[in-house]
Amino acid sequence: MNPTLRLPLTLAIVAGASALILAVAYNLTRNAREWQNKNASVNALAAILFADLDDEGNLVLEVKPKDAEGTVLALFRRGRNEPVYFAAVGAGSGYNPSVPIRALVVFTNPALEARPLLEPYMEGRENALPAAGEKGAFLVGFRVVASEETPGLGEKIRDTRPARTWADIARGRPPDPSPDDATPFQSQFRGRDPQAVALANVDVITGATVTTRGLMTAFRDARRVLGEVVPIPEANSGSDAATGATDVIPPKTTSDSAPVPDAETSATDAAPTETAPDPVLVPDVETGATD
Repeated sequence: MNPTLRLPLTLAIVAGASALILAVAYNLTRNAREWQNKNASVNALAAILFADLDDEGNLVLEVKPKDAEGTVLALFRRGRNEPVYFAAVGAGSGYNPSVPIRALVVFTNPALEARPLLEPYMEGRENALPAAGEKGAFLVGFRVVASEETPGLGEKIRDTRPARTWADIARGRPPDPSPDDATPFQSQFRGRDPQAVALANVDVITGATVTTRGLMTAFRDARRVLGEVVPIPEANSGSDAATGATDVIPPKTTSDSAPVPDAETSATDAAPTETAPDPVLVPDVETGATD
């Protein structure tokens, strides 16, 4: 054989054999991958819907795909023909634009009154429940399923509340009987319409404003995915969603004797004059910029 043709022909044969092997392996592992993805989704749903678990920690709700593609999941309680919750995945751009934040979000069924569906998940926060009779796609809970934000800052969106250890109990802290492992940052979104959530009305993660904004974008994207399959009624005129909230950080006020330090330079702002002080911009530690 001509030496000039031998090398290209050998490379072509190796490439074809490799492609064939990969195709066969992909087909052989398809069922295992689907089972793994489904199992991961069920585990995430069980972590979100802690009030619908049995004594062994298993989800008692029946999970079915709502659409042919399986982009929206419907969750049924026993004895009911209508789903009580829906789940969808949304994406939003965070501090790392190359890897979007993806969150599995559980909503109340927009066709049902939301308050009774949310009450088991908002014990102690009844004042944040929707009004009696109000319907809509209100957030029950979420789990971040993919993100690559700044460790120690943006990645806190994935944190869970740690269980109390024997050392905690020895110090006099009783065991926590609640299976809810959401942090205060995560639980603040329960009972809210993603359309109404903005930086101006949530407690953001310190130094991770961009990540917090990306997570809220993922909530709205999940609501959009749900709305393409399930009709969602317009928000009531008196609800937060109808106020047109935008992602604006409110200025912090300071006293005349307490200048505000800069997060990165440790410099302080000049003392305010006798006239009304200018609002102090909140620095973003992730970007070094101010909103």
